[in-house]
Amino acid sequence: MNLKPFNRRLIVERIEIKEDKNTSAFYIPPEMEEEFSKRKEFDLVTVVNKANDVSLPVSINDKVVILSHMIEKIEINGETLLAVAENNVIGKII
Repeated sequence: MNLKPFNRRLIVERIEIKEDKNTSAFYIPPEMEEEFSKRKEFDLVTVVNKANDVSLPVSINDKVVILSHMIEKIEINGETLLAVAENNVIGKII
């Protein structure tokens, strides 16, 4: 599905980053790993679409860092899209 966002929003897709579990500075019990993995402060995402009034210098397919807890999930006809307001974009990977 292709959604054209409004009101300074970007439609994004998460980029999964593989982390080496052997680099942890402390031990996380296996039963708590899933809970800790949900506590990321930032996400790396790809811009899929953007509203016409977005003032940031980002283009489609740019990779940006956003505040994880500010992602809005949009579910339509069984498909999930992710949106974020432009003021929750921390920066662009260059």
